[in-house]
Order: sequence, then structure tokens, then C-alpha cells
Amino acid sequence: MQTRTARYFLIAILILSTTFAPRSIGQSGGGAPQNVVWSNVTNCSITGNSLQKTSGRSDSSDAGARSQQTVTAGDVDFEFTVGDLNKVLFCGLTHAASGTAFSDIDFSVKLTELGAAEIRENNAYGGETTYRTGDVFRIAVQGNAVRYYKNGGLYYTSSKAPVYPLFADAAFLTVGGRVDNAVIGALAVTLSASWTMYQHDSTHSGNSSESQISTANAALLTQAWSFTTGDMVTGTPLVADGVVYIGSWDGKMYALRERDGSILWTYNAGTLKVDPCASTYGIDSTAALSGGKLYFGTGLSQLIALNAANGQQIWKSQLADPNLAFHIWGSPLVFDGKIYIGLASHCVTPCIAGRLVCVDASDGRVLWSFATAAEGSTGGAVWSSAAVDASRRMIYVGTGNFCTGTDLHSSAIIALNADTGALIWRYKRLPPGDKNNLDFGSSPVLYDIDGTPMLALPSKDGHCYGLNRATGELVWDTVVTDGDSRGGSIASPAAAYGKVFFGGTVQVATGFSVALDQRDGHIVWRATQSLPILGATAVAGGAVFVGCDDGALHAYDASTGAEIWNAQRSPMLGGVSISTTSVIIGSVDHNVYAFTLPSSGPPPPAAVTVSSPAAGDQWTKGEKYNVTWNASGPVSRVDVSISRDGGSSWEVLATGLDSSTGALEVKAKKPKSNAAVVRITDSADSTVFGQSGMFSIR
Repeated sequence: MQTRTARYFLIAILILSTTFAPRSIGQSGGGAPQNVVWSNVTNCSITGNSLQKTSGRSDSSDAGARSQQTVTAGDVDFEFTVGDLNKVLFCGLTHAASGTAFSDIDFSVKLTELGAAEIRENNAYGGETTYRTGDVFRIAVQGNAVRYYKNGGLYYTSSKAPVYPLFADAAFLTVGGRVDNAVIGALAVTLSASWTMYQHDSTHSGNSSESQISTANAALLTQAWSFTTGDMVTGTPLVADGVVYIGSWDGKMYALRERDGSILWTYNAGTLKVDPCASTYGIDSTAALSGGKLYFGTGLSQLIALNAANGQQIWKSQLADPNLAFHIWGSPLVFDGKIYIGLASHCVTPCIAGRLVCVDASDGRVLWSFATAAEGSTGGAVWSSAAVDASRRMIYVGTGNFCTGTDLHSSAIIALNADTGALIWRYKRLPPGDKNNLDFGSSPVLYDIDGTPMLALPSKDGHCYGLNRATGELVWDTVVTDGDSRGGSIASPAAAYGKVFFGGTVQVATGFSVALDQRDGHIVWRATQSLPILGATAVAGGAVFVGCDDGALHAYDASTGAEIWNAQRSPMLGGVSISTTSVIIGSVDHNVYAFTLPSSGPPPPAAVTVSSPAAGDQWTKGEKYNVTWNASGPVSRVDVSISRDGGSSWEVLATGLDSSTGALEVKAKKPKSNAAVVRITDSADSTVFGQSGMFSIR
């Protein structure tokens, strides 16, 4: 082990070699630099491409984020500027990570509280230099060699080869730790497409603009996997950082690996049997992922927050009494530390007094509630999901039908102040007291056209309305189908390429997909279906995806409406999510289906490498140490063993660990050894393993 004196001697040498180096941040090995788009953010705040730990503990690696950009091959440069002194954090490049563990980062600079910047590769020490606020660190892959620079001067070359894809990753220990001006450049840099809330984003665009899926390759999609839950799946799957999150009517929330559909964790929120509705309700809507937390509503009228990394409950808020028929059908909208979610009824009868509730995202406290029905009246259920105009701080949502008493805001589109819940405007087409049940069950999509802020929202009355979302004034009104309490359209739209896309019902028997011009609402194209479309539409690369009651997932050309692909499975009532290379949807047959583009090359071979302990390390009896590893290819679970005689005999420490965790804390125990070795083995194939260098136990 290197002594503190020797470390400071090394620092002194490196000071001489770098102090007078140019403070350039030019990208030398990759393509044009671009600002890092931070995703999977936990306990941090983002300002542009800068990232700072703002909550959590100062003695725990419980905060971090990673880049939305990934590098698929070749040279790459990643740079960041030191934001503050004496804050402990790790920042660098990695190929796989989960949560906020710093040992997951393949190539990182660790900023310490002592003014030293250490090279850490899966937390294995490699060397160090000094640092101060404003210093620029670069980690560059050049010709398959990883090099470290400070202020433009090379100070370390790694002996470890990179594994692709690579993305930027940061893990923070000290609250206040900050990295500024994070940029990444490469010839093969791409944005990793995620789908983190209902209809993709807070405007409900339904547009996965970073996806590699397009009209040119949609016909190549094939089923990669399916996962069976205990009941229907009607919510839209979320997908981010290689994980799919989906709830089921069985009352469980599932986290699945995107690559193969295997379970990472489950959470049981419970179910409720409702005899008047002849149904058992669990989780029927879409969750929202924000700041490392997963938020979702249930049929028990609960709003729940989980740690997205492990499924542990953070808080649970009881928003209403399910025994009084209250139900959460809509999906949460997360905006500026608040959650907006509607309350409706289990089924039409009995009717409840609807409202939109604003909740503190940190603890589930209700901040305000907007009643859509007058005092003593019922109706106006909010069973759709709200969208937000962040610049205007306005929340938009459609409401359900009138039931009894005084009609206030039923069958209407309303705009509220996001901070106070005050009504800004209301658009109501049906006469007060109308009981024809021609309300809004879909969610609005926001877009701008020729400088006009717009929203579009179809209705069960068969119309789609285009409104100026700043004023609530009607801009256009298009009849797309017949109106019916069981028909019209309750399918949430997507907006892209100058069009609004959605599906609906004709004569409560057949269905359609339609594209309207965003400017005036005229019908651009229309595709008929043998059965209704109830789920939300999604788009990517000029392709329009929608699930249908006919049991097929359909893809259309956004320009012409020509069908370019379909996959026949079972009736699909929920929305579609689109990731970088996959389209994912749930079905009433209890399954989640993932359809993926073919791989650009052969799958990586199964391999395991051990990064710590390293050769020559010394463990002290009674102390705790991290065993860390990297697994690639089809290695999903691993076993950990230790030998004290150079590999002649082995003691099992753990079995069946999730390979992606990459770390196991081990307490050093007797007997002492000068020939200790750790081995990590693929649980499914004992011929695939990695071993550490020989170390000692004292």
C-alpha cells in the first residue's frame, strides 16, 4: 500500500508537470464536443450541463447521474470542470452502472477532501495529482487507450481497455460537490433514448426523438422478450438506463432489464376488489421517473414513491378513500419538485367529486387540491394525466362528465397555476349539466406552431380541439368520428412533424388512427382498424406506433399513413414506449412485450473481470472491503468465492448476486494468508469467471 508521504511526493512531481500546462479543453480524440445531458439524476440538481449534489448524506455515495449520450465505438473525450474544493466525488466514463455506486465507474477522477485528484478505475487506485476550483479534467479514449489529462496536460495512461458502449457517470459523497461544464465528444456519440413518464415528457409529445428506430428500419423489429405479470397491463412501460418499469392490475410494480426482460425487483402495492365494477384493481396507469424516484398511483387511491434503483418504498400518500369509490386512473406529472395527479372513481357508478391534487415530491404531502365539482356536487373526475407549460408555469388537464348538483368544470379543459392551483382559464363546449358522458379521457399534448402556444385534445364527443394554451381560445375544432359515451376518442395524442397523431373508435365497433395538421386541424391521413384504439400513440424517426384492441401493435408512416409493420399478439389497451432500439407495450393477456432492432454485430461474449482486490493489496482482519467486478455478455448473476491458498481450495462468500451491481462488501476474517485470491463466477456457467490478483490478509 502506498504511504501518505509517497502520495504527496507523487503530487509534488505532478504539480511541476501540470501547473504550467495550457488550460485548454480542446477535444482531441473524438468528434465535436456537445454538452452532457444528465439523466437518472439522484439527489442532485442540474444547471445546464453542470451537476451538483444538493441532498442526501455527506458520508454516503447516494447521489449521482449519468449522461444521456452514449458512445458506441471509437475515440471519445469526456471533460468536466471542478466546481468546488474539498468535496468528495467521482466522475468519468463507464460502460455499465446501476444506482450511484462509484465502484461502477470504469475510468474516473476522484476529487478528495484533501485537494488530491485520484485516478480510480472501478475504485482501484491508479495515481493522483492536485486540483483546485476551475481545473479541467479530461478522460479520453484514443486508439483504444484511456488517457487522463488535467488542464490539457497528460498525466496518466491506463492499462485497462475500454468496454463499449461508454457514457459519462458521476457519483457524489459530499453534499455540495459539483462538476461544471461537462462535455462529451466522439465520432460515434448518440443520445440514449429514454421514456420516463406518460407520453415521454411533461408536454406529452409522445416523441422519442433520440431513438434509432425510424421508417427505414421499423419493419426489422422483432420480439426480443415478453414478461408475464399476474393480471392485465394497461399502463405505458417506462424505460431508462437499461431498465423497464411497469405496473400491473395484479397490484405489483416491476423493474425489468431492458435487454432480456429479467426481474430486477418487484414492489407489491396491493389490490382492491370492487364488486359494483366487477373488477379487482391494482396498478392500471403509467408511473413517472424523476430524480432516481419512481412515482405511481393505484386503485387504492394511493400515490407511492419508490427508490428506482431497488424498489424500496420512500413514502406512500393516501389521497382519498377507495371505499368511497375514489381511484387513481391517471399518471403522475412531476414538475419542479411537485407531483400533479387526478382523482376519479373506480367506475362510472358511484360518481365522485373529481379534483386535481398537487403533492410535494419529497414526502408526499398534499400542497393544494383543485375541485372540479361544486360543493355538494359530483362529477368532473380527472381520469386523464396533466401536462405542463414550464415557462408559463401552467398545468393543463381534461375532466370527466357531470353527475349531480351544480355543474362547475365537468367535460372541460382547464388550465391551472402550477404553484397555487388557481384556475387561469376553462374551455367547456358541452352545456352545463350535460349527462351524455362525452367527456375528456385522454391527455393534452402541447406544441408551438408559428409562435402560437397550442394544445390539442380529443374527446369522447368525436371532436379534437386545438386551443391556444396561453388564453384558452379555440383555434380549431375537427370532427374525427362519431360521439359516444363508450366511443369517440380517449386515446392520448402525440405531436411531431407538424401533425397530431391519435386513435379512436367508430360506432363503438371499429377503430382508426388519424393524423391532423397542427395548424388548422385538417385530416392529413386516416388508417382504419377492425377494432377500437384506446391507448396512447408514440412516434420515432417518422414512424407512428399504436396498440389496438385487435391485438396488434401497428406502425405507420407519419407522412402517408401507410402501415409499415405490425406484430399480432393480444389486445393492447395502453400506450407505447420507445427506447434507443426497442418498442415496448403491455397487453390484456398479462404480458409486457419488447420488440427490438437487430443487433449491429454479434452479441458480446460472456466475461467477468475482477477489479478489486488488486495484486499486492493488504486486507486487515476485522475491516470491511469492497470486492468489485465487471460482467459482460449474457452474465446476469454471479457467485463470489475466496481462496487463501492461491486457488487450491475455495470458500463461497455469496451466490446468485445481480451481476450489474458490480460490488460486494466483504469483512476480512481469519485465517491470515499471503496467497489470497477472489474469484467471481457466472452462476449459470462455471467456465466463465474472473480472478483477482494475489493479495494478503493480516
